[in-house]
Amino acid sequence: MALVALVGLNYAALINLLGRPQPMQSIITDTVDDDAVVLAASIEEGQAIYLWLRHPQQREPRFYILQWDQDAAIALKRAMDQSLRNNSTVMMNPHYESSLEQDKEPLFYILPPERLPLKPPAEIYEYRNPNSAI
Repeated sequence: MALVALVGLNYAALINLLGRPQPMQSIITDTVDDDAVVLAASIEEGQAIYLWLRHPQQREPRFYILQWDQDAAIALKRAMDQSLRNNSTVMMNPHYESSLEQDKEPLFYILPPERLPLKPPAEIYEYRNPNSAI
């Protein structure tokens, strides 16, 4: 009888965990080396930052919770605003460590916008009057 109750309790606990965000420390245990794409974010000021991330090696997105950090929230908000202006993608460096070095890659950043196609040569669009001798 106790075994049946324990199995039922474990099943209910697993169902409850499926919709909850994972702590950001679990991203390191996933052995993810590349930067993740930020699909969505929700900033709860003073509480936490909730992130939907897609890792390059995985097909499905993951839901993470990041402890409240004022600098991280500002960086995320700036990256999201800039990505909307430039039609770009927000990325997250999962192995970010805060440091005094200025040349380190930030926690949140945007990809550079795609390069516009090159202009065709001018002679393609040069108009020639068929009635002119020139």
